[in-house]
Amino acid sequence: MKRLGGQALIDGIIMTGKKCSAIVRRKSSGRIDVETREKYIVEPSGIEKVFLVRGIINFINIIRDSVWNLKLLTSCEKDDESRGFIKFISKNKVLTLLFSIIFLIFVFFVLPELIVFIIPSFKNIQLISGVKFLIRLLLVFAYIMSISSNEELSKVLRYHGAEHKVINCYESKSELSIENVKKSSRFHKRCGSNFIIYILICYLILFLIIPRYSFGINLFIELIIFPLVIGISYEILDYMERSDSVFSSLLFSISKLIQKFTTKEPKDDEIEISIIALKTSEGIKVKNTIKELFLIGRSILRDANIESYSLDARLIIEYCLRIIPTQVFTSEVEVSKEDENRYLDLINQRKNGKPIAYMIGKKEFYGIDFIVKEGVLIPRADTEILVDKVLEILNNSKNSLSICDLCSGSGAVGISIQKNNENVNCTYIDNYEIPIKVTEENIYMHDLKDRSYVVKSDLLEFFIKNGLELDGIVSNPPYIKSKDINTLMKDVRDYEPHEALDGGDDGLSYYRKICEQAKEVLVENGFIAFEIPYNKAFDIMYIMTSNNFVNIDIYKDISEHDRVIVGYYKSKIV
Repeated sequence: MKRLGGQALIDGIIMTGKKCSAIVRRKSSGRIDVETREKYIVEPSGIEKVFLVRGIINFINIIRDSVWNLKLLTSCEKDDESRGFIKFISKNKVLTLLFSIIFLIFVFFVLPELIVFIIPSFKNIQLISGVKFLIRLLLVFAYIMSISSNEELSKVLRYHGAEHKVINCYESKSELSIENVKKSSRFHKRCGSNFIIYILICYLILFLIIPRYSFGINLFIELIIFPLVIGISYEILDYMERSDSVFSSLLFSISKLIQKFTTKEPKDDEIEISIIALKTSEGIKVKNTIKELFLIGRSILRDANIESYSLDARLIIEYCLRIIPTQVFTSEVEVSKEDENRYLDLINQRKNGKPIAYMIGKKEFYGIDFIVKEGVLIPRADTEILVDKVLEILNNSKNSLSICDLCSGSGAVGISIQKNNENVNCTYIDNYEIPIKVTEENIYMHDLKDRSYVVKSDLLEFFIKNGLELDGIVSNPPYIKSKDINTLMKDVRDYEPHEALDGGDDGLSYYRKICEQAKEVLVENGFIAFEIPYNKAFDIMYIMTSNNFVNIDIYKDISEHDRVIVGYYKSKIV
């Protein structure tokens, strides 16, 4: 007979497997505690293999373990004075064992024999045996129903059901997941409830042929043959597990009737406890380390053809666990199931195309971290060229300068400029609520509120209406052709705001409007700096020259693509 088995507690499970006994309990905070006892299960040898005797030895071991675990069985974080007696006896194992034996003898032997003895009408041996069987059966049911009626104690029955279901799932060689365990039966052939029923049936059959004597002699006979009954019941249990005969099926059907009352369908969190208990007791790895979890996430993203799979997996685990990069590659610390599930959920979101920046809520740009949310364009490294060129212009002046970050999005461009030049005042303009709020958050985070202004406006309308001037304009406007939006990469097309991408029919609508408006707000020789699509530099240069911009320069990115264009406004061109 396989030795894997368990015992239900009020707040968890004790599972005994080939490696150890695992005590797994859920605290009221939701935290899961795992305790192991070095109680290895080995194959029986010597007297433990002898027919009938092995059942008696097994029963003694069960009673011993149950008594030793009494404190665990009855204790939880909500202990109160009503458990005072149990807590007292559980501190003294000898007293507990003695009390358990006396209680068992009285309830199982003395009480049924006393009832049939004091009722004169009970004379027939068969009738007496049947009545005693019913009394004992009723006592078992009364005990079970008393547990079921108490919400706290009924958890024991749910954990009992979870124990059966996880063992059935494991022994059927199915993956130990909550869904698989839920599909498994809560009835098991090795259940202790079966053992009790077989004991009752054995007593019923034996006392159909044993003559009746006095109360004391009959009680003595019952006690004397109890080890034999235990041995026979164990052999029946062993036969039940090994056989698929009609007789064993009939016996299991009978035992199912009692298991319907001794087990209940468990909840998901109770199944989770049972899975951890079984894995721990069998020596199956329960938790992944930080390094192992990172490798799992990296593998998932690599198989999904995510180009930046390694970087993304690292950034997600750093975000989930609040750790530094070196810990990702070296740490052997185990990760809780809650954190692991959270990490894998984000990995699956990334696998399905969601940008990493939206998941972790930040993006590094120009060596600075920025808050990023859905509804705001994610800053790209290519745009850092725009910051470089504007800083070159501004650093040539020692005077305080006023610029505008137009179509600001997260505010990454303007803030990067201000962080690297203390003389710059910047007005951030966008026409949508989310970018406005995110820009304000980034300004506050980088302590630039004294030199920054945030305005909701349709491009430069705010400056035009208020007659305000600017020394320079920096902008990364939308420049994707409308018809090309649906051809973009999935993570851009499905997640980033189209209003920050769509530049009209030819992708140049914003450049035209900005250049026309800029003439009304820029000071003489004021500059305008754009990020541009790589194949539109000369088209945008034409737009700029048509609006009195001169000394126009085009700058390439590290891939040698046209990326930035800069020009200066002249009110009069000679």
